[in-house]
Amino acid sequence: MPNPQISHCKSKQTNQSHSRHRLLIMTRYPVPGQTKTRLIPSLGAKSAALLHRELIRQLWEKLAPIIKSRKIEVEVHYSGGSVAEWRELLGTTPHFIPQNGHSLGERIAHATVNTFSNEATRVLILGTDCVDLDSAIIEQAFAALEKHDVVLGPASDGGYYLIGLNAPSISLFHGISWGTEFVLKQTLLKCRSHGLKVKQLVSLSDIDHPEDLLICRQDSSKFPRSLPQTTLGLLSIIIPTLNEEKHLAQTILSSRTNRNVELIVVDAGSQDKTVQIAHDLGARVLQTQPGRGRQLNAGAALARGETLLFLHADTLLPEDYFSEIWSLLYQGGIAGAFRLKIDSDLPGIRSVERGANFRSHYRQLPYGDQGVFLRATEFYQMRGFKNWPLLEDYEFCRRLRRRGQVLLSAAKIITSGRRWESLGVMKTTIINQLCLSAFLCGVSPDSIFRLYTRQSLNET
Repeated sequence: MPNPQISHCKSKQTNQSHSRHRLLIMTRYPVPGQTKTRLIPSLGAKSAALLHRELIRQLWEKLAPIIKSRKIEVEVHYSGGSVAEWRELLGTTPHFIPQNGHSLGERIAHATVNTFSNEATRVLILGTDCVDLDSAIIEQAFAALEKHDVVLGPASDGGYYLIGLNAPSISLFHGISWGTEFVLKQTLLKCRSHGLKVKQLVSLSDIDHPEDLLICRQDSSKFPRSLPQTTLGLLSIIIPTLNEEKHLAQTILSSRTNRNVELIVVDAGSQDKTVQIAHDLGARVLQTQPGRGRQLNAGAALARGETLLFLHADTLLPEDYFSEIWSLLYQGGIAGAFRLKIDSDLPGIRSVERGANFRSHYRQLPYGDQGVFLRATEFYQMRGFKNWPLLEDYEFCRRLRRRGQVLLSAAKIITSGRRWESLGVMKTTIINQLCLSAFLCGVSPDSIFRLYTRQSLNET
């Protein structure tokens, strides 16, 4: 059955003017330690608050044209800060209203009911964490409400960055697992149970975790006080880790041959001495959720280097790696990698090396254990790796070669032969190829990773 609140309000919206269209911005005043808390371990409390302030200001500047042209009323429903502080941040155009309620769902529901009670006919509710949200998307959302009951802007983390309504259906905000990847799915189920017609907009990303900051690095000048700024001539080496105490020290030491190098170790919850080793050897250490793609992106998002090098924790760089990287990039390559050498004498291992180097040279598809490098600006424009647990390197290099030439250095990088020695050359090769084939057939990387991990544990 349709929601009675929606049916009731629909009858009142005929022939209403644009002035009854409302934007509700749900946000928090940027106080250090109280905002963007998931970014504090990486940025620090002060920079996290500054980032939030910059996101609020930029969203307001993007929305200004449509607010003026369509005469849309704006309500900023806030927590923290005084009205005077908010007016200093956003001016006097919006109406500033304190949030009311304990949970996020209660606060949104209360704001929505209050707005519709003040003769609003169409309401869009949005946060301030989405860099890509602009006036064009707001225009699309209002237009969609002409034919739909609910409009949703899906976020890549499973939530939504925008919801549009023609009536105050408060049930859409109750019983939702806020802050989880189930928010959008649960909301859609509620819409379906109420018989509501839903329009979904383009999926965008919120800025919640370190890896999300890649979006902001596309133009670091917009975040001058909160994010690192690029240092010309500096190389940032990003090493993802998870329980790598046996190999990490050698990997770090192989990279410390030049002063113009920044070392960033991105750990996903090691239970051994990995983090302590990284600290002791002078690396900057970041903590993220598990997943190699996510780790690599987090490290790159907080790097200062003009060029980025992604290095596995069990891989040793050649002595002249620094000059090799700059040389290949100056030759016009969009990116590059090193020739693969595996630290093992197992029968057949040289054939694996030859196959990898052939693929890298002729198909321009190096894998992560070959030390992929490129200019930071290019990486940020591509928005980095997918946040996948594996095959993130394969997918990334496929995108890279569509943008330019991926060159292969004559210098050799030495990677550990531990997996080949544990599973055998033939089994390892077969498993790798099965994973790649499954991916090309459309199986999700998460599903492949579960099978890959299970097979590895069964064999070891």
